[in-house]
Amino acid sequence: MAKQKPIRNEDLNSLPPTPHKRLGQPDLVFGVPRQRLSLTILFLGVTIGSFIMWAVFQRPPLLDEYTYEVVAEYPHDTASFTQGLVYRDGYVYESTGRYGQSKIRKIKLEDGTVVKEKKLDDSYFGEGLTLVDDKLVQLTWKENTGFVYDLDLNPIGEFNYEAQGWGLTFDGRNLIMSDGTSKLTFLDPETFTPEKSVFVRKGNTRMPDINELEWVNGTIFANIFQDDMIYLIQPMDGKVMGRVNFQKLYPRSQRTSPNEDVMNGIAIQTEKENTLLVTGKNWPKIYEVKLKKLNPNKQ
Repeated sequence: MAKQKPIRNEDLNSLPPTPHKRLGQPDLVFGVPRQRLSLTILFLGVTIGSFIMWAVFQRPPLLDEYTYEVVAEYPHDTASFTQGLVYRDGYVYESTGRYGQSKIRKIKLEDGTVVKEKKLDDSYFGEGLTLVDDKLVQLTWKENTGFVYDLDLNPIGEFNYEAQGWGLTFDGRNLIMSDGTSKLTFLDPETFTPEKSVFVRKGNTRMPDINELEWVNGTIFANIFQDDMIYLIQPMDGKVMGRVNFQKLYPRSQRTSPNEDVMNGIAIQTEKENTLLVTGKNWPKIYEVKLKKLNPNKQ
């Protein structure tokens, strides 16, 4: 048998290409064809960037957080199922609810004396209340009917609207009405016809059960039904910008009916800067509070 000749290096260089080279199989980098590497990197970059953007927009927004100082306390009728509250020249005007018990009242703030009150017909459930110049405008819950009074509670008008009536305020140009959803409707104060609407939202999430409203220096202050927070809302787009935690003001543990005696009543005192009057359904007091921002350096 002939002895096999050893293979030299120069012989290796003359060998034919391996089968995959002959078939034109491309070079691979991390399992990806070299000529497609740039496109693959671009695709991964766009995918990862999109995920990061999605995560950022889904993250709950950072709100302005406020606390408060109680400046004074005033007596409040515990039989008043408060639905709306406004202030003018030492008096609070209050709309109360429940069928057969609904009223509009003029009350001396300092001592709680009822100066005058007018009972609504038993078929009406009183709701939001606001001042438009020297007129009081009151909503009803499911009756699609609103009432207009002078400052002595004499009836001077009546109007109709669609949807439920919950909270009401006036921005100097339009009435702003809540209906128990996330929707705020802007109404002409003379004709009461809708002009536009916005939806209250925190980030991309709509907030339902918007209730009592108050216009405070260009911002809508609102509470949510059965929530002891007041939220600060940007009127142009409904974006929630901040909140005030009132859970310790009149703790639920002290309330006769915690699920009914909820916070509901916001009024600005025109004589005092940054001072609000707040109360709730059947609460024993109206609280005068001054707000303080907790995160003043938030951008």
